[in-house]
Amino acid sequence: MAKIGALKKLLGLKGESWFWNIYFKIEKHMSLMRFITFMILLLLAIAMVLFANLEIMPREDFQEFTQGKDANAYFLSAYWVITTLTTVGYGDITPVSFAGRLVGMIVMLLGITFVSMLISQLTSRIVAANLGSMFGIARARKRIDLVICGWNPTTEATLEELRNGDMEIVLVDKKNVSESAKANNVMFVMGDPTKPDVLEKANVRHAKNLVLALDADSETLLATHVIRELNPYINLIVKINNHEHVELAKRAGADHVVSPSSIGGRLLSIVADEPHVVEWVTEATTMRRGVTLVEYDIGPESPYVDKTIGQIREAMVGKAKILGIETSAGFERIPSDDTKIETGAKLIAIAKKGA
Repeated sequence: MAKIGALKKLLGLKGESWFWNIYFKIEKHMSLMRFITFMILLLLAIAMVLFANLEIMPREDFQEFTQGKDANAYFLSAYWVITTLTTVGYGDITPVSFAGRLVGMIVMLLGITFVSMLISQLTSRIVAANLGSMFGIARARKRIDLVICGWNPTTEATLEELRNGDMEIVLVDKKNVSESAKANNVMFVMGDPTKPDVLEKANVRHAKNLVLALDADSETLLATHVIRELNPYINLIVKINNHEHVELAKRAGADHVVSPSSIGGRLLSIVADEPHVVEWVTEATTMRRGVTLVEYDIGPESPYVDKTIGQIREAMVGKAKILGIETSAGFERIPSDDTKIETGAKLIAIAKKGA
């Protein structure tokens, strides 16, 4: 905007200039490249009409020129414009009048500009498709299932769990990550996750979920604010190193806050006396082991709605074991068999993969 203001002063244009009013209105609906392309195509259409009226129709030998066929002058003009644009130039239609030659010169100049732009756009897209993801300069355009911000042992473990799934994932980090992080379903964007323009490249506005796991809690909290402004509806999972900052992250807009240091500390405190418990928790939270912790949402059409825990346990025999239930009243561990499940509840269970 500062550059535009300086340009307006240089050209002596006032703030209420009709030119800038029109420019800003157009800028809201299309990019500069699209606007230029639209104007070139519009001018070519005008040139086609002018050539038909100034060059083809006035010819005395028009019928002979069209070889006695009921040819349309505008069709012939469009044919001439296309052969001129593509530099084919058969020579069967050539301008002979001053006006026709003037239109021809304009079409030639527009053609050079249009073809150059077309080649430039095609080349940039090919380069972006092949090298953009490798160097983190590409922009995510399709709908994204998960954005991961930050590359560290925590996100490396997260990506390892999801690598072979069918999710579309974008990984964002300040530095170029190792090749091991780049799978077929993973796109890499290099940049600071606290910057809105970097998050825009990762298509955060249209992403479903985002895992924010930066090294510093201060950056995490800042990024949480920025992400929530860009997409108020995204499911935002935040990693916090200091458990004292958990409430700050929730107030900043995080849907779920995970503190690996707190979880790790709890496991370390019991590993000496109960090593098999720690091993079980580790195994249960790793999908590659064949079993995993799962969450069942009990909706109106769920087969478990209005049934008791005992009935659900019988239905899940050999598939899953219920560990707890989340209701409006809170989380209940190992619920009794006579507990009735209502709509909106969530069942927490350990299940076989794919069950």
